[in-house]
Amino acid sequence: MTDARDATRSVGVAPGGPLVTTRRGADFLAASLMFMLVMSAVTMSLMPVITDQLRTMGLTDARIGLLTSIFMGFYGASGVLSGIGAARWGGRLFVVSSGCFVVGSVIFALSSDFAGFLVGRALQGMGGGIVTATSTAVMAHVLPRERLGRALGLWGCGFGVGTMVALFVMPAIQDAGGYRAVFLATAGLGFAAGVAVLAQKATRGLPRHPEGTTTIRGL
Repeated sequence: MTDARDATRSVGVAPGGPLVTTRRGADFLAASLMFMLVMSAVTMSLMPVITDQLRTMGLTDARIGLLTSIFMGFYGASGVLSGIGAARWGGRLFVVSSGCFVVGSVIFALSSDFAGFLVGRALQGMGGGIVTATSTAVMAHVLPRERLGRALGLWGCGFGVGTMVALFVMPAIQDAGGYRAVFLATAGLGFAAGVAVLAQKATRGLPRHPEGTTTIRGL
């Protein structure tokens, strides 16, 4: 028992915390977390796909640009707050992230006015901003140091994959069903990503830190 505790301390994981030790397990965890980063990139890159249709609905370029700005504003704000939250609740924050992806996308899809579009994009941005801080906190907590670099590299591929999905796959969906189909498809992807990442015990486990280090002052 003493050796096990010493081993967990040596890789920066608190005693009793979940620990993924095998290469396959680390790769699987990183791949599932990658899907959340894919969602972050997809939602960030959607505006160019639907810009032409939004113009035909009477939205000016300034308003279309504001839809990206509101996304990025909430993305940044939630990123700061999720850094604090991830230290306390770990991967359980993905419930919030996935929920924001799904609800925000559905609101945008079902809206026909600018106010609804703003709400949808704000929620999507909030979901996207949670991903990076939460993913890195989970991997740092449950993976040994020798597995962490490879896992971070695999996870980081998600941003490029998500951008390609948005710019190469979503235009075909837009041509077939308009912006509503694009955002409903995004909602489905967000739900699937959330289920995939939260199905893992390592993601759902609460991080354990020395007492006092997860207070706002301690962080």
